[in-house]
Amino acid sequence: MSQTTVGFIGAGRLGFPLAAALVEAGFPVIITNRGRAADLTALGAAVPGGGTPRDVAERADVIVTCLPSVKSLDSVISGPEGVLTAENIPPLIESSTFPVAEKERMRAQFVARGVEVLDAPVSGTPPMVAAKLATIYASGDREVHDRFADVFQAMSPKYTYVGGFGTGTKVKLVAQFLAMVHVTATAEAMVYAKLAGLDLEQVAYLIAGSPGAASGQFAIRAPLMAAGQFEGRLATVDMAVKDLEEVVSFGEELGAPLDLVHIAHQHYRRLAAAGSADADPAKLFEALLENRLVHNE
Repeated sequence: MSQTTVGFIGAGRLGFPLAAALVEAGFPVIITNRGRAADLTALGAAVPGGGTPRDVAERADVIVTCLPSVKSLDSVISGPEGVLTAENIPPLIESSTFPVAEKERMRAQFVARGVEVLDAPVSGTPPMVAAKLATIYASGDREVHDRFADVFQAMSPKYTYVGGFGTGTKVKLVAQFLAMVHVTATAEAMVYAKLAGLDLEQVAYLIAGSPGAASGQFAIRAPLMAAGQFEGRLATVDMAVKDLEEVVSFGEELGAPLDLVHIAHQHYRRLAAAGSADADPAKLFEALLENRLVHNE
């Protein structure tokens, strides 16, 4: 059993399987009293003191955060009972997907206290995390990374150290760029197949087995489209909009070509506005088929 006590803050859709993997690997895991705290304590995690981020920071050797928004990260880090109010602040592994500038701003607060932060976003759905198939792009101070390599290994055997702070988020944005373009292409291709009178389940099966045509997103979402299953179990349209906004914003800073990403972004913004914010991005198939979306604003 590892002697490294891991504080985990943000046991939500993606964070829960990460925290559960640490417990399963034998790490002493301490958590806040929010999210799926009861489920994690049933597995063997503990809630220290009053269960605040400060309580976790005081007792942890390292903290992992996995949060849904920059606002929630700010609250956890610099709120009235945040991590930075602790006397002893451990290094932080920030695994959410936020803009690089926001992570840099947050890191500066830790560095001012003599503590390092690693930028380590997760690429993969919650089921992929649970199955140890997701990837973590770890970046930041190499010495700090090496000290907690076993923590990364426990959360994701496929994790990779990719370079200096912020590199992890940049790699994740490349992944999101392709993922959302591929989901959009899958929706349009499946509408094409439907209008051609093809059996959608057969198309999903055949194309998923075609290495020259398929993508990971086709393999995941074409069967959902064929079955009309659009519940947001893996991800949501709102999450797609958030990720695409970050891809577009950083891409514009770089002066990168963004034609396909802009098309995908417009599709999911319209889908969210049409009342499907909580649906899986596969819902785009139905919306396009019903001709409820237009191509021009």
